[in-house]
Amino acid sequence: GKLPDGSASVEASVALVRGLFGYSGIRNMVAAARHAEKLESTEQTSPRASLTRLALGMSLYYSGESSAAKQPLEEALRLTRVDQPVLRITILCTLSFVATDQGHLEEAESHAREARAVVDRSGLEWIPQSSAVPLALGLALAERGKVTEAENELEGGLSARRQFPYLSPWPTLVGLLALAPVRAARRDRDG
Repeated sequence: GKLPDGSASVEASVALVRGLFGYSGIRNMVAAARHAEKLESTEQTSPRASLTRLALGMSLYYSGESSAAKQPLEEALRLTRVDQPVLRITILCTLSFVATDQGHLEEAESHAREARAVVDRSGLEWIPQSSAVPLALGLALAERGKVTEAENELEGGLSARRQFPYLSPWPTLVGLLALAPVRAARRDRDG
């Protein structure tokens, strides 16, 4: 039966956590997210609906399926209320990663800047989840050729994530992979 937090079951909750964090690898992350989606309520009014869509979209993105990731992430954003800033930040950052991957760089930067605005409006600069914002923005800026600004954002996000080693490793990896060519480009420019 339903748990006090609104979960369909313990099994659904475990699958959702595995689908969101991916500590046992990407393949397992995708499988867990799909399993959570099957177990959780499909009602769009359920507070868990946006979480299950986020888990699926995020896991698909990290598995290299950017085009498949976009729809569940857009659904998650649509289902997320304004009074859920942490969830909005995470969804917007992942949508930014997806848009960058697909070459929609203005959209990617827009999502990242919207996530930053949510952080600023809500006073959430200090929470671990906000560390994904400079990674998303830095990735978008790097792809737009704004290497100095990109390097600053990426380094800031990675520095913040080092303070929270228990966070999901996948956004950190995205940031590290984006930073390497940025630093190489800066070296080429700076001589």
